[in-house]
Amino acid sequence: MHTTKTHVKNPSDTSDEPQNSQRFSGKWETKQLGEISDVNPQNFSSNTNPNYKFNYITLEQVDSGKLLGYSEEVFRTAPSRAQRILQNGDVLMSTVRPNLLAHLFFDGQVPNAVCSKCF
Repeated sequence: MHTTKTHVKNPSDTSDEPQNSQRFSGKWETKQLGEISDVNPQNFSSNTNPNYKFNYITLEQVDSGKLLGYSEEVFRTAPSRAQRILQNGDVLMSTVRPNLLAHLFFDGQVPNAVCSKCF
C-alpha cells in the first residue's frame, strides 16, 4: 500500500484552520479513500502453497494503534479470514465492530505478516 500524505478537515469545524499546529495554505479537496490509496492490494490466491507459514494478525490483536500479538499459522489450517498480505506502511482499519477501535499503522514489526479480511 502506498503512503499518501493528506489533510483532513473535521466537517463540523467551520474555520479554515487545521486542528493541529501545522498550517495548511492549500485548497481543501474531498476524496474517496480509494482515490488516494490502494485498498487490499495483496491477498492469498487459490494456488497458495498449503504449507505456507505466516504470522497472522486478528482483529482482537489490534487495539487503538497497538499490536497486541499475532499467531503463527499454516495456510492449510489457517482461518478463512486470514487473507490480507501486509506490507510495511500499510494502515489497518477495522471494517467490522468499530467499537473495538482496531486500527494500526503496520511498520513491518512482524515479518511475513497477514491480517484478517476484517481490516
